[in-house]
Amino acid sequence: MPSAFRNPKNLSEWIDLAHYGKGGQFSKGWGPWILAVTLLGGVYLGWVLLLGKNSMFQAGPVSPGHASFNNDCAQCHTHSFATAARLAGGVHSSVPDESCQTCHNSGVHQAAALFQPHCASCHMEHRGNIDLGRLPDSNCLGCHKELHRKDQQELNVARSITGFGPNSHPEMAIHQPSQGEKQDPGTIRFNHNTHLKKEGIPTVVGVLPNGDAKRTTRVLLCVDCHSQDQSGNFMKPIAFEDHCQSCHPLAVRLAGSYSGSGAQSLAEAFRAKAAIHPAKGQDGSATLGELRNRLDGLMRDPKQANLLLLDQEDNSKGIPGGGPNQFQGAKSRERNQTEWTRSQLASLERQLFQPAANGIAPSTNGCLYCHTVDPESVAPIGLLPSKIPNRWNQKALFRHQGHQFMDCKECHDASVSKKTADILIPSIKKCMDCHHEGPNGARVNCSECHQYHPDPAPFPPGHLFPRNTKGGSHGP
Repeated sequence: MPSAFRNPKNLSEWIDLAHYGKGGQFSKGWGPWILAVTLLGGVYLGWVLLLGKNSMFQAGPVSPGHASFNNDCAQCHTHSFATAARLAGGVHSSVPDESCQTCHNSGVHQAAALFQPHCASCHMEHRGNIDLGRLPDSNCLGCHKELHRKDQQELNVARSITGFGPNSHPEMAIHQPSQGEKQDPGTIRFNHNTHLKKEGIPTVVGVLPNGDAKRTTRVLLCVDCHSQDQSGNFMKPIAFEDHCQSCHPLAVRLAGSYSGSGAQSLAEAFRAKAAIHPAKGQDGSATLGELRNRLDGLMRDPKQANLLLLDQEDNSKGIPGGGPNQFQGAKSRERNQTEWTRSQLASLERQLFQPAANGIAPSTNGCLYCHTVDPESVAPIGLLPSKIPNRWNQKALFRHQGHQFMDCKECHDASVSKKTADILIPSIKKCMDCHHEGPNGARVNCSECHQYHPDPAPFPPGHLFPRNTKGGSHGP
């Protein structure tokens, strides 16, 4: 049955036609309050602007890397009303890329990429205490799950990467079968197995009275040769002076035998001081040049020259034409000194560069015990460069410091390696033993091992970094 109120004849009975003229309970006396609150809000807004408390207008605090100019918005927000324009769809970001590149000299990720994203599309600020460099995998996989080049050339990297797992991520470049069997490019004859023997290896600790090296046994550990650099990311390069010299000193002895105590002391001192190792880019001539200077120094000192040249009673075979009878006149003395230096230098050269027999040099202190002669070199004593890689995975990030709780041999089983050509870098399967999805897995984010930007180049001299509005250096 229809309601009686639907009858238009009685509409005026249930609707108060004068209601619009009556005041409600919230309509009386609120005008002054609304006006007061509006005025107070305006005063507070002006006070905040006057004091430069710009953080009051932030969507959230900035990241720790930008905290030094947290209250100076103009360091990044260089365009007026950019936020409003972004909300209206006029610009992509409130902060232009130029603002970021004033402090971050980051190069282009890949020139052949289909597009170059804006800085703020990946590094989103005002989200609190976060690391702007640690990005979600979606930022990377958006392109790399189906990678293309805008120039249509062939890819030199994997086309499809969908995560970090056995079937979603390719093998490291140095272990990829498509690259062929790679070998360590080093030319030094080196055997990890020999150096890591449990019983130890002989190590030089001094010189015996007869001039031979005094040795003891030392058990080597991985950290004796491989130590982290200051960054904790990489291992320091192998250097002869730091890692080889204690066991393989370039120690050579003077030719002949010396019976006199003075001459014997000079010969022992010469043996005890190892020759220098050629610097990078030098050949064996640098070592011989340093030895020649030392021999000339002995002959320039009359006292030392007399001891070495006159001690000929039991040393007649050591120096051709030697003997006290030839010390008659300055010219004869000079001739004897020159002949002595020349014959000694020839002997030292034989000790250092005696050819190897069956691939093995006769002395562990000789250069050819570890080095290989360069057959194409035009230098008098040309050796092949060592070519020891300082860094293997050129495009991956790895911190030894973060893995120092592990034993080296868990990833690098060097004790079984007997050839220089062996590559002891683990395959990606070893990484996946720890880095995998699940409650017991370490992080598997792309940014954990890869960086998007190339290594930043240094800013040119005179580059002006931003300063805060107070005229000082960065800081609130």
